[in-house]
Amino acid sequence: MCDATATGKTLHRDLTVEEILKRMEKQGRKNASMGLPLIFYPKKQLAQKRAANQDPVYIAQMDLRVDLSEVWDNLQKSGERILVKLVLPAGTYNECSDYLEIKGITTEFLFPD
Repeated sequence: MCDATATGKTLHRDLTVEEILKRMEKQGRKNASMGLPLIFYPKKQLAQKRAANQDPVYIAQMDLRVDLSEVWDNLQKSGERILVKLVLPAGTYNECSDYLEIKGITTEFLFPD
């Protein structure tokens, strides 16, 4: 689980994916740092039912030399957590599946194609 607000100025809602990729390419050509992990949540998803149903938030790891969890662990301010790794106990698959199904989150909903 990620608290995007705790990451600082990494959340982008007003840029298109194409604009983000152009900016990354420009930085890469200058051999400059591409920055912190980038989080983007496009207001308008592509005309794909799958993307619309999943309502995704994308996280682009800009520096592949270090694990993303390490980057965010180093950025955390005292008392403000960015990332929490959630590990479900063994044997809870059916319970979790039933809960999600009650909420309308099924395999067919997430993967309609």
